Amino acid sequence: MKKFTVSLLAFLGLWLAIWQVAIRWPSSPSIPSTARTQVPDIGHIEIAPRSEALTFARFKNGDDTHLLLVTSFAAGKVSGIDIQAQLPGSASDPISAFNQTGYSPLEALTGTPISIATNDLVLPFSGTDNQIAVGINYPAHAEETAVVNSFVFPKRTVATTHLASVPARDYLLDYEIELGFVLLNDLARGELPKFMGLVLSSDYTDRAALIRHANLRDVSSGDGFTRGKSEPGFMPTGNLFVIIELAKWAPSSMNTQP
Repeated sequence: MKKFTVSLLAFLGLWLAIWQVAIRWPSSPSIPSTARTQVPDIGHIEIAPRSEALTFARFKNGDDTHLLLVTSFAAGKVSGIDIQAQLPGSASDPISAFNQTGYSPLEALTGTPISIATNDLVLPFSGTDNQIAVGINYPAHAEETAVVNSFVFPKRTVATTHLASVPARDYLLDYEIELGFVLLNDLARGELPKFMGLVLSSDYTDRAALIRHANLRDVSSGDGFTRGKSEPGFMPTGNLFVIIELAKWAPSSMNTQP
């Protein structure tokens, strides 16, 4: 009887200790249906002079989309020249407008600047659902993953605005900020572009889906990466689109044909 009483008291003591831990343990938050893209409070962005780069943004004027040649970005406002007001009939997509007009006329464009709230900006270019992504695209990533070889794979999702929500569901979400290179026209094999578009994007991934479908014996095969990175909303994109002339920025070794 004495042994039973001691055992019962020990059991009750253990149960009480577990209960005390449990009531102090923070409860798991409910999984939201969407994850809001965190937009930093950016007070000022330095805009390159037009001799070095052309910077564009887009906004809605009624039902029409207008293209802004940006001159400044500060205090929640982006200022620049309304290209449709100065060049009636021109394209509202920076890629199409650039191919219609060329660099020099846009560099020399004049007009009364207007200001638009940054939160009113829309996607800065007409994107598609065909993105070519690069796995292991910088040395530190290769070191942390122990994957030596870079590889490419399709990311099949349409870009959304910088303020768009990202579906959370039961995904194991991860994200990286990426610099996107946007071709301004088709290239033949071996041909190097003279100009290139640049845009910032958040590359979201459902790590659970990626791991389930990845080839863990050969990660650089790219298997599973498209599945894990191509859900709708997995590519919120910055509100500025920049066009540069590669000869002014790239090493001289890149300026000759291979």
